[in-house]
Amino acid sequence: PDLILPVEERIAFLREFLTDIDSTLQYEIVPIDDPFGPTQHDPDMDMIVVSAETLRGGQKVNEIRSSKQLRELDIFVIDIVESNVSDGIHETKISSSNTRIDLLGSRWRKPDPRPQLPARPHIIGLTGGIASGKSKMAERLSDMGAHVIDCDKVAHDVYEPGQVCYNRIVKHFGEKILSSNGRIDRAKLGPLVFGNPLELQALNDIVWPQLIEEVNRRLDALRAGTEVPKVVVLEAAVLLRAGWEGNCHEVWSMIVPPEEAVKRVMERNGLSEVEARKRLCSQVPNHEIVAKSHVIFSSQWDYDFTQKQADRAWKMLNRELDSQH
Repeated sequence: PDLILPVEERIAFLREFLTDIDSTLQYEIVPIDDPFGPTQHDPDMDMIVVSAETLRGGQKVNEIRSSKQLRELDIFVIDIVESNVSDGIHETKISSSNTRIDLLGSRWRKPDPRPQLPARPHIIGLTGGIASGKSKMAERLSDMGAHVIDCDKVAHDVYEPGQVCYNRIVKHFGEKILSSNGRIDRAKLGPLVFGNPLELQALNDIVWPQLIEEVNRRLDALRAGTEVPKVVVLEAAVLLRAGWEGNCHEVWSMIVPPEEAVKRVMERNGLSEVEARKRLCSQVPNHEIVAKSHVIFSSQWDYDFTQKQADRAWKMLNRELDSQH
């Protein structure tokens, strides 16, 4: 659902389609935010077109109209065109849901030029919410030839004793967050920041600048090497919140429905539903991720279908990069 276009765009496309078929008719296209729309109260309507699966809805419209002393509508039933894909993921009928599923792993939006970045390596910022499957996607892209920089692992390095971040975090949160060996214990730090926006922001203000500085050092080292990788994937959950998209040529993202994310976090981290939802609340919502993404994946189905999305995106990217040289 996160890929549904704004209603104004959908109305414009529909109007263009209808006038292309017959420009002599008058079309009134309205947004519908309930199951029945204007059919339940418009006295000028004579007929409603339904499919076999929505016939009961058409009959319900007439029940509502009768209760309002409006004449019943003629119900005209049409057949739905069957989809030729039967994989248990797509709907059996041709539908907008199927169209959106087919957009996954393709070019959702064209990236803006980044003249300030060297052309090679081509940097993809890979992001997504908690339990969306971004680490697994990074692994897939690595298997296909990308060089992956995992910002979570880089963060572990900047948390180490002796690092600037370490000293500042301990100074702010106190020694109660340390384990017996003197290192920062994330299990102790986590509860202090999740669900506490001010403390989370304080932590981010300490870590993010050091983190991107270290990432840029690693990118510079790759560029200075004898074999510069063609593609670098910067895997970062905080990419958009930290404003790092400007450090990338484009953004690829993983999304799953919030309820699926909550379920996965409960299973993976052994958290209660309340705790899992608290974690999710500190994340960038899917619609904001989609608004800044150039390629979108979803791991809400099976392993093979997510792999197909990755293959599609990787082939597309290589075609585009090869055509530029």
